[in-house]
Amino acid sequence: MDYYKIGKVEAIALILILMLNRLILTLPKNMYLLTGNSILINAVWVIFLMFLFVFLLIKISKKFVGQDLIDIAEFVGGKFLKVIISTAYIVFFVSISGIILRDFVEGIKILYYSQIPTWLLASLILVIPVVANLHGGNSVIKFNSIIVFITLISLLVILISSTTTYVPQKFFPILGNGINETFFEGATNIYAFSGFCFLFFVMPLLKSSKDFKKIGIISTIIGSIYLFFTLASLLFSFSSLVSVYEISPIYLIMRSTDFGIFFQRPDAIFVFTWILTLMSYLSVVIMFTSIIFKKITNIKTTKYLPYILVSLILIICLIPSNLAQIKTLEDTYYRYFNVVLVFIISPIILVIANFKKRKSMEGAKIEKNL
Repeated sequence: MDYYKIGKVEAIALILILMLNRLILTLPKNMYLLTGNSILINAVWVIFLMFLFVFLLIKISKKFVGQDLIDIAEFVGGKFLKVIISTAYIVFFVSISGIILRDFVEGIKILYYSQIPTWLLASLILVIPVVANLHGGNSVIKFNSIIVFITLISLLVILISSTTTYVPQKFFPILGNGINETFFEGATNIYAFSGFCFLFFVMPLLKSSKDFKKIGIISTIIGSIYLFFTLASLLFSFSSLVSVYEISPIYLIMRSTDFGIFFQRPDAIFVFTWILTLMSYLSVVIMFTSIIFKKITNIKTTKYLPYILVSLILIICLIPSNLAQIKTLEDTYYRYFNVVLVFIISPIILVIANFKKRKSMEGAKIEKNL
């Protein structure tokens, strides 16, 4: 699979694609069920933590220009750590993709296609990611940039339109389910920014490594704005019904909004956009997973990897037997695996790499002086 160097806009789109998928599915609902009416306070807290994380990542990545997390892991712990981290991310990408795909397919079945088998709907969605990756990373990146732009616009339209249904009194009680759920346990809601794990792998693809700082900051700003106002729409519009319906809160908000006489069934347009968004995310996951797999195996071509990865995603997608199992996987496995791998282990490796780099540079200076 061949890749070309990408600019800031394309890189930002790669970072945002997973977060957008989570926003249009059940992420807002999961966050609300944990925090209650304090969800906006929790959002501000999580956004603050995310900015700290991004600034730390930018600072400690300066000494490793043109290298991704896999290269840095090898520098820290040799091939053993390289394989461990690579395997962890491959498992993470594939398993999370299967869970997200199943969640989306179940939503589509509830709304439109209740008679169509789950495996068939999932298989149809997976066709485009395979085709896109067979045409190379360039196709994946370009397709993703277009889809992210369209999705941002569609979500913006829904969020702005939903302000007519706001009930500000729902902001109370301010601390919702309690201080612990808002600030301590609620800190795990940083998994809303799970798509930022791609920041660990995007450096080698950039035209200029100097763009890394801007990409991280701009992505965080855009993601934070959309997260906050999505949660605000949920809180002020449908918080009382969030535990009743299994479908996406964004879909409920969209259906309750009047878009005028020219758009009698806007849901079909938006859902089609979301299907493309999911396809684009799966394409990006397969692309990054292929890059990681190629690094640890030194294979010359990744031509057949898309077929293997899509098969694994489909198998994981079909494992849960009901919606309850899917929700449990999302709110436990997805949340905590994400937080531990992306926001704890990976930064620790980068910090250790910085100390090791600094010591090696100091040692080189001492030898030079001697």
